[in-house]
Amino acid sequence: MEVAEALAKIKKINSSEDDLNFKVAILKYFWDNRDREIIPKALGIEKQKFLFFYNLFAFINNKQYTFDNLKAFEQGPIYHDVFTLTYRDKVYLEQIKSKPVNYDFEILKIACALIEIFGDIGSSNLTHGFDMWKNKYDPNLDEQSIVGNNSNNITAADISEEDKNKAKLLFNELKEVIQVFTKYLNDNNKVLLIEKKNFDQIVSRHNSELNKIDRTVVEPVYVYLLNGELHFD
Repeated sequence: MEVAEALAKIKKINSSEDDLNFKVAILKYFWDNRDREIIPKALGIEKQKFLFFYNLFAFINNKQYTFDNLKAFEQGPIYHDVFTLTYRDKVYLEQIKSKPVNYDFEILKIACALIEIFGDIGSSNLTHGFDMWKNKYDPNLDEQSIVGNNSNNITAADISEEDKNKAKLLFNELKEVIQVFTKYLNDNNKVLLIEKKNFDQIVSRHNSELNKIDRTVVEPVYVYLLNGELHFD
């Protein structure tokens, strides 16, 4: 076993109470700090994708994480124990009064940016590319059967080397993106990534071109100036 894996396993949450506290604390950050213009409600898939990517990024960075009650559904990896949890839920309101949780602010910020940039469809597509989901999802089972079937449980042991490499690449790319680009929501509710150094110039002079990009474009769209001309990538 690699040293990184050993450290990650030591930092895994053990008790069910601490596990719930940890998930709720992470979700509280998402509900409190998400861009509400981009993600108005954050009660469904976005919530689950944020929770998943936070814990995956925490795992590869040797920080505290949990994959408890994570199962392979058609939509991707889902923590079924907090599936219906909302910020108005009594469980949530009680749990946020619990003891402090050791989460990582950088990972919280990057996981939140991922959901804002990729949205529900794009983030779901990302999760479908990981072996940890592909090897555990059974299309022959309905949702009720998945909940009661342990063979669909996703654990740290299911994370392949390719998964780790993908997650590390994605984490590092997002880390760079949020340093260089600013999120911009156009009139079609499509999030664009506009380079910070030319943001005001791009938005003021090229607004009509920015609004031509439709929300059906799932992949991130990078917008920058090159020799005074607008470029999309």
